[in-house]
Amino acid sequence: MTISSVDNILKIEISIFDNMAGGDSVNSKVNSKRKCVFRDFRYTECDAFAGYLHNMSRKGWHFKEWRMGLVFEKGEPADIYYRVEVFPKGTEMDTKPEMPAEEYAEYCRAAGWEFLDGKRKFCIFRRNDQGAVPIVTEEERFDNVRKAEWRLLGSEMLIPLFVTVSLGLRMLGLVLMEQGFSISELSNAEWFVILTVILMMVMRLAQCSGLLIWQSRGKKKLLSGRRIFYGRKYWNMLWDILCAMLLLGIFFLLCQEGMTALTVYVLCMGVLLFGLMAAIAHFRLSRGENWAFLIGGGLLIIWLVTSIWVLWLILT
Repeated sequence: MTISSVDNILKIEISIFDNMAGGDSVNSKVNSKRKCVFRDFRYTECDAFAGYLHNMSRKGWHFKEWRMGLVFEKGEPADIYYRVEVFPKGTEMDTKPEMPAEEYAEYCRAAGWEFLDGKRKFCIFRRNDQGAVPIVTEEERFDNVRKAEWRLLGSEMLIPLFVTVSLGLRMLGLVLMEQGFSISELSNAEWFVILTVILMMVMRLAQCSGLLIWQSRGKKKLLSGRRIFYGRKYWNMLWDILCAMLLLGIFFLLCQEGMTALTVYVLCMGVLLFGLMAAIAHFRLSRGENWAFLIGGGLLIIWLVTSIWVLWLILT
């Protein structure tokens, strides 16, 4: 699971309402001078991202850094121009700028752009010089965005794939235990989860088709000398709704099973893994530390919860 998947899970409930409201109604305020906004953007929306930061600065909220969300600091309203670029050497496991991004920032500073922060492949800049030149050419920018979006889409297919495999293994287990299996025996909660996963797969396939069309149109614009605007789309809102539906379906499925050892095992595992992901997003470790923390912490949680589960089964 990548950091982008973690962020999506952490933001599901908040980003649904934030996207539907189209504004800043859902914020986690630290104090009167700082606030954290849970708002997500795709790589193909980097101009919309920059526009959002610009509008916030006009309201007196200036972007400072990334944590679990976008952190803004209160100040005087200002007409600040931002630029959001997709850095090709970044990865989905980057929760803070790595060395290549820092070197890239030095290059951009000489061109009139101040580097503010970066996460995953995103790099956020603020224009310091009215005569600042574009950071990259239109062709380079299009290529960076296109490649990053395709890779992100591929990683996002892991969630429905994981649930599909889990359901398949459960059904196979019933057959192997000679309990038999029939589609008619599926509960409403199981049907809900299955249909949600199907919708998620259909949506991602539709998104891939949309990306192919966008890519074709983008190439034609570049050939004709026109600039591409990377504006806001609505895939994130739909995906967040489907993810929320999936979590709701899994919750009802566990409730249907009753307070069994397996239910407690899954709930404990989910809560602890969620806490691990939240810690990674908040403390912003280096790429290597993220991998070590994710793998080591994940294995430790699995061992701990499994040991307690086995002990419970023995004692009961």
